[in-house]
Amino acid sequence: MGLSKKLLRLFFVTAGVLLFWTAAASADTALVKANGGLNLRTGPGTNHSIICTIPNGTIITVDGVQDGWIKATYNGKNGFVSAQYVTIRKEATDRSGVEVNRQGNPTGVEVVEYAKKYLGYKYRYGGSSPSTGFDCSGFTSYVYKQFGYTLNRTAAGQTQNGVAVSFDDIMPGDLLIFSNAKQTYGHVGIYAGDGWFIHSVQTGTPVSMTGLWTTNYGRRLKVVRRIIN
Repeated sequence: MGLSKKLLRLFFVTAGVLLFWTAAASADTALVKANGGLNLRTGPGTNHSIICTIPNGTIITVDGVQDGWIKATYNGKNGFVSAQYVTIRKEATDRSGVEVNRQGNPTGVEVVEYAKKYLGYKYRYGGSSPSTGFDCSGFTSYVYKQFGYTLNRTAAGQTQNGVAVSFDDIMPGDLLIFSNAKQTYGHVGIYAGDGWFIHSVQTGTPVSMTGLWTTNYGRRLKVVRRIIN
């Protein structure tokens, strides 16, 4: 009888812990927003060992939230990350790649939220669809196409789309066009707000969120174009 009570007590304690983690998890996924990457640790605290470092802009699976730490899964590894450096996503990422029909006038914020659906999609030079992967201008042109806007296919060409905007007036949805080692207008992304932008980065680095003014992209920014007035 004593053993049965102990087993019953253990069952309720275990169920309570599982229920806590399930209830505490406010979303299925989270976006890492740490320029130097985010450490996945063996426990909820900086005193725990580092399992690996998760790259900035990565989508991770959220298993629970406790005392400022998120229990997460990344590349099959389970651990904990600081909640300070992630943005909880209220819905699971839609990776269907199905084109959408938008009614009425879209906003820049809607464009950004749609673009975020493709975080983690692979970079592919010349690519312009979810099935093939994206290069930078292929990504921006694909996203805007879903809202009824046709952009020029290259980063340089997209300097002619929309209207010019000053660096002091950047808003979510604006195109950010950068120089690179080879071209004056060699890279493009979409401003996401709060100093971040989303772009298909380069070979080996998928669609990601990157800090605009906290990285060298800030000094490489050449042109801002607003597609939606």
